[in-house]
Amino acid sequence: FAQPALQLRLGGGYRIVPQFGIGIFGRVSMAEILTGIVGARATFFILPQNPRIYLFASAGYGEIHPLQCSDTGKCGWGLAGYGAASLGGGFAFDFSKIVGLFAEIEVGYMFPPTDMSPGGLMNIDLTAGVQLNF
Repeated sequence: FAQPALQLRLGGGYRIVPQFGIGIFGRVSMAEILTGIVGARATFFILPQNPRIYLFASAGYGEIHPLQCSDTGKCGWGLAGYGAASLGGGFAFDFSKIVGLFAEIEVGYMFPPTDMSPGGLMNIDLTAGVQLNF
């Protein structure tokens, strides 16, 4: 299993219609090895008003080096493939027209497989933060 890592994530999006939006994102790991992913995502809003509940699918390009530890306790930096695909969902609440908070859960897969991750790398990301609306 990989160890948790702190990341900085920035993104932007545009709602095409009230129920559907598209966006871009960038994510940089704050671990000992600097890595990141850039990508695009499509979002479907189950509840499009405040509070919002939504589902999303994304694809990206980049590299992450998770700290992987075996059952024996031996740890080392793994290498994930350069492609990424994920599915997730989230909740957002706006305190005003501009500022809100959000929380998301995302299940992702990094591909192609590498020597350090022969089956590819599957991960679960939990993200929470401040959201600015313009």
